[in-house]
Amino acid sequence: MEGYLAEEALWASGLAARLKLIQANFADDPPSVRQGYLTEEIERALKQVSPTRRKLYLDSLAERFPAWEGNRSTAQSDAKVGAVPLQPEELVARQLV
Repeated sequence: MEGYLAEEALWASGLAARLKLIQANFADDPPSVRQGYLTEEIERALKQVSPTRRKLYLDSLAERFPAWEGNRSTAQSDAKVGAVPLQPEELVARQLV
């Protein structure tokens, strides 16, 4: 089935699996420590992605963590008019909530 996924979907699937593993492995650590590990992993993965395609890749990653969308602090209408893509730290913070 993975043979039919777009490049960004494959990237997001792999990264999501690594993030979930990190979250599970460090579940007993303070949230700030887990956030640091998750941020590092996202930043490391983004180094391989062209800056012009990062939003597409991060959007694909966000689809694997739908709870992030439920915790948005900006209005939905802002997202429709070209809101700034979330930074890795923001994505991690939303996952920890």
